[in-house]
Amino acid sequence: MKNTATHLLSGLGIIFILSAAGSAGAQESEVDNTRFPYELTGYVGYQSGGDFEVEGAGQEGDVESEVAYALAMNFRYGTEEQYQVFYSHQPAHVDSSSEFPGGVELDIDYAHFGGTLRLDPGSRLEPYLLGSIGATFMSADFVGAQDESMFSVGVGAGLRVPVSKQFNILLEARAFFTFMPTDGTLFCGSGQTGAGCSLRSTGSVFSQYALMAGASFAF
Repeated sequence: MKNTATHLLSGLGIIFILSAAGSAGAQESEVDNTRFPYELTGYVGYQSGGDFEVEGAGQEGDVESEVAYALAMNFRYGTEEQYQVFYSHQPAHVDSSSEFPGGVELDIDYAHFGGTLRLDPGSRLEPYLLGSIGATFMSADFVGAQDESMFSVGVGAGLRVPVSKQFNILLEARAFFTFMPTDGTLFCGSGQTGAGCSLRSTGSVFSQYALMAGASFAF
């Protein structure tokens, strides 16, 4: 895990350096808002945060930090603003416990709609804010467990590094806040041992944080 984090941070640093070098030679690389109103971005990043209580064991299990992948489609509706449809996927793992000695595999997906706001469009590197609302989907590998879907919101900030009129590198930090069920129980279902629930949220809000790098193409 430590090596994965090191490699990812090194990759982000290399991307940033190469992108900044490319943008330094592109004085007129800013995206044309009229000619290219749409933007498609693919992301890869590192996502962390979130914990559960294992039902029947009285132990907490943390969601381990893992690589996450995302795709976003932006639609420009103003000089500095964009609508955004965002989807991300994280194949996560919950720490082992006495109840689940080998740990628990858990898929966490976010499907959000929101937007971005550029803060300083005249600068070489363009900072922006972002916000979104939508749903969090969780799927666990328990036998007979039901998938979960919950309301969530997202906030964050980013930096756009222009490379050409249609190609940009995006560096983003996002935070996701998922509102958990009132009873806190998750992945309920019936199996060979009968009906029951496998995990319980440790609070009313499940929080995760992501650092992501993306390559975008405007058209």
